[in-house]
Amino acid sequence: MNFESVLPAPTSDQHPRQPLALEQAAWVIGVSPRSVRRLIAAGKLRKLPLTRAIRISFEDLERFIRGEPPVTDAPTDHP
Repeated sequence: MNFESVLPAPTSDQHPRQPLALEQAAWVIGVSPRSVRRLIAAGKLRKLPLTRAIRISFEDLERFIRGEPPVTDAPTDHP
């Protein structure tokens, strides 16, 4: 699937791979924004800590569509 084709065309000041708003991410995967919030709570999607608004990385959304788990930023080694 060509993910670029399902997203709205970027405006001149946007990069096509910039983080998606909650509503955009919901539209891409064909669910409601509430379902995206549930996926985040279940650990199936990761929200970006950019602002108080929920943002989903394009790469994380691609991983979700392929059925792959989100990448975690948590360190794997604790002394």
